[in-house]
Amino acid sequence: MDVPTAKQKMTKAEGATKQVLAAIEALKKGDFAVAITLAGAAEGMLEGDGKDVFQALVKAPDVENRKKWIATLNGERDWLKHVKKEDKRKELEISSRDAGFMIARAASKIDTWPPEIEEFKTWFLKEIAAMMAES
Repeated sequence: MDVPTAKQKMTKAEGATKQVLAAIEALKKGDFAVAITLAGAAEGMLEGDGKDVFQALVKAPDVENRKKWIATLNGERDWLKHVKKEDKRKELEISSRDAGFMIARAASKIDTWPPEIEEFKTWFLKEIAAMMAES
């Protein structure tokens, strides 16, 4: 196996952007768990300005049980990331929309978007519109 040996220098923003781009590639391949894991890591690398997607949803004024709401928002990510004895699920069904939502959360913390994230945004907004039309 050939592996590059050169060290890499990067900022947190560059590292998070690389992870989001890799998450988008995983999404395109149908590797939704990989996409969620990478995007979740990217999101955790960057401080939000309070205007990122996750913070906007957490601060939604009509949420009754905020702790339960946050657990719902983080459901797939946490299932993939943590061992929880109280979680009885042996399997988890993950959709492209679930993965897209996590990527959108991470991307919302990135200041400068490369074209791939702009392309993802177009796809994701269409998915949200389709989801709204379904309900």
